[in-house]
Amino acid sequence: MHRIFRSSNVDQCISTIEKFIIHANELGRSNKEAIGDLIAFFMKKPLPNSLLENNNDPKVASIKRMCRVMDSRVRMGLLLAIPEVCSKFGDDEADMPSILSEKDAAVHLISEFYHRLRNEPTNQMHFKMNDAWANIKTKSTETALLFCMQTFVPALIIEGDFPNEKRKIALFQEVLGALECKTTLVYTRNGITSKNPQGMTCFLKSMNIANRLSLTHGSFEDWTANDMQHFVQMVKSCPDLTHLSLAHMNIDACCKDEAKFKCILDLISLPQLHYLNLSGNHMNHLNKEQRQRLESAMSRSPIEVIQLRSTPEKIASSHRLFVSSKNVLGEKSKAADKTDEDVSLYTMLL
Repeated sequence: MHRIFRSSNVDQCISTIEKFIIHANELGRSNKEAIGDLIAFFMKKPLPNSLLENNNDPKVASIKRMCRVMDSRVRMGLLLAIPEVCSKFGDDEADMPSILSEKDAAVHLISEFYHRLRNEPTNQMHFKMNDAWANIKTKSTETALLFCMQTFVPALIIEGDFPNEKRKIALFQEVLGALECKTTLVYTRNGITSKNPQGMTCFLKSMNIANRLSLTHGSFEDWTANDMQHFVQMVKSCPDLTHLSLAHMNIDACCKDEAKFKCILDLISLPQLHYLNLSGNHMNHLNKEQRQRLESAMSRSPIEVIQLRSTPEKIASSHRLFVSSKNVLGEKSKAADKTDEDVSLYTMLL
């Protein structure tokens, strides 16, 4: 990765960007404003009063040609050069949720992603989306977020009721649309219920970009049998989805509905899954007949690993089953002992 960053193509892109920034400074624009303008133009979402619109200055013309060219080497050069330039002007230790309303948040955001890439190159990046991200005030910051999704393809942790309101759903759908590769999706303490059809539809569509999916600390009791059936059908229609975690989803209670119980048995029979986590669902509370059917389904299941109970982290970590919460973007790093409930959130992020 670092050898790629030193390629002559990237250096040429950086030089062109820096010349544009100098030109912007001469016109009274700050470094961060100029970079935000460039990112928006590159993402085909130009800002009002953009320096890159209707401007034929040679320094502007050069950067516009680079943004519009279809050559893959030039595009890759820009994708690598923009974060490196942002790192010169951004604060990679910024508290993201607290600066989202600032006009310069775009540069700080990309700088933070780039900082994580350089310092943790072997770990998949994890990015948390919660209510704070619905408070984005500027189009520049929103476009920078989409740039980061497209460039870094992080695992997404969707916390709380984020995909449940019109404004939040619109932003979340844009984020999903920017992801060009399959990634991990984690929905935790979510409000996905049958009472919110828009949120449910958004969730089901999001499964198309997941190769690992985790639903945790929610309740299948709030779903209809029809919702459960649609969920199972979506899993079946996504062959790249191989890891599924349904920890702490109140499955024991939802199985009082025979149609929902059959959906759980159906998931256990799917050959595409390599891993299925059902821990924290008190499956021992099922009645005798259901336990027998569950055991029978598991004995015939093609799934390599089916987890029914949480594993202490000190044991699991030695087998590389879990990752640390301190690697999550979107919140301040903090050292804290995870409880048994917290462990399930990270089970899918192998």
